[in-house]
Amino acid sequence: MVAAQLAPATAAKYKVRAMRAADLDAVAMLDARIGGRLRRRYFLRRLERALREPDMHIQLAAEDDEGALAGFLLYRVEAGEFGAVGRSAALETIGVVPERRRGGIGRALLDRARTILRRKGIASEATRADWKAWKKHMAAND
Repeated sequence: MVAAQLAPATAAKYKVRAMRAADLDAVAMLDARIGGRLRRRYFLRRLERALREPDMHIQLAAEDDEGALAGFLLYRVEAGEFGAVGRSAALETIGVVPERRRGGIGRALLDRARTILRRKGIASEATRADWKAWKKHMAAND
């Protein structure tokens, strides 16, 4: 979706690269598979925002050796939100194809994103969570 500042990295047989606009549907479908609901409009809004403000976003994709999407990650750079001093980054969403979990894809995505954050001079990061998600998680684990 937005060009990353670094050349593609590899995790085992997966390549981590900048997410592209052409990844939108595959990312939305993987997210729906993981989360149980399609959020294509959300990902479209994130893409549009990232295209307007590329320095404020890190959007990465991991692909297998056949070019199929294996995972994705979206960070948003924040400046002064919630009274914070300086810039920080918020991990908005991350997803890995369920059958490919525990293969290092998520770690490779996070490592690449953190390398980019360091190059941008950002040392602080947080996550953004759906506060209602715990109910679904708790019900599924009862």
